[in-house]
Amino acid sequence: MNPRQGQMVYDAAKGSVGRVVDAEGPFVQLRSRDGLAWDAERRNLSPAVSVSDLAVAERIDLSAFELWGQT
Repeated sequence: MNPRQGQMVYDAAKGSVGRVVDAEGPFVQLRSRDGLAWDAERRNLSPAVSVSDLAVAERIDLSAFELWGQT
């Protein structure tokens, strides 16, 4: 993953969410909400999803959509 500065990401290796402060080589420096900083490997990162995004997704009626490859 190539996150941009300021983006919130999930670090699977640490099990924590942090904001991207900087990136260099295979590492990304993250900072938690309470100010703790750590270096994370890019391969362990994924975009963080907010609670409001999950709430919106919960309200979507997925039965109205067809799934590709299914009949």
